Amino acid sequence: VMPNSSIMSGAIVNYSREKTRRIDLVIGVSYDADLKKTKEVLKSVLDAESRLLKEPAYTVAVNELADSSVNFVV
Repeated sequence: VMPNSSIMSGAIVNYSREKTRRIDLVIGVSYDADLKKTKEVLKSVLDAESRLLKEPAYTVAVNELADSSVNFVV
């Protein structure tokens, strides 16, 4: 929560102004899933995405062994 006086007297920075931005996606799959196949499918989807920057290259990795899923981070 910001007071109105801070908004009126201070500078406002628009962080969404940039043309590109980095996001991290977390994708959970079942413990029964074939993790190698899951990684291949994720890479295939990313390679087909035209809006994705080639540099820096994306990373697909297991990030967490959660209670009910194996979480990949892209």
